[in-house]
Amino acid sequence: MSCGEETNFQDLEDHWVKYEGDFKNGFRHGRGYLTLSNAELFIGNWSEGTLTTKVGWNKSNGEIIIFGENDLKIYQGGWKKEKFDGQGVLYNEDVGDLRSSFNCNDFNSLENNWVKYTGKFKKGKKHGMGTLCLTNSEKVTGNWYQDKICG
Repeated sequence: MSCGEETNFQDLEDHWVKYEGDFKNGFRHGRGYLTLSNAELFIGNWSEGTLTTKVGWNKSNGEIIIFGENDLKIYQGGWKKEKFDGQGVLYNEDVGDLRSSFNCNDFNSLENNWVKYTGKFKKGKKHGMGTLCLTNSEKVTGNWYQDKICG
């Protein structure tokens, strides 16, 4: 995968320090809080020992971390009023396969042919300076306004 690898939630298991929450038949089950050795706190729902929803919060820098159903990171960064806000990294969950050069004048043709976006967000949208990494290893850097690149 180009532009850096995503983090898998299971890679964090060695860093689990404490679990607070519900149990059922000896398994973590229901709502629970998982603290990692680096002070990140994951809040989620457990089903028979498996964390099914994974949202973390890093107490030291205020970032939120969201993992998807496939245990790959979806987002890490600033969060305000339940939306991406401030600096962050958004990973594409459904990556396409762009095999040719990308025409920067036609973002509608991009579809899911991107790996991740690193940059600023405002009210849940790409907004400010940021870089979009495409599946063909190209990078598109610029100023974004409401999910669209300007200039």
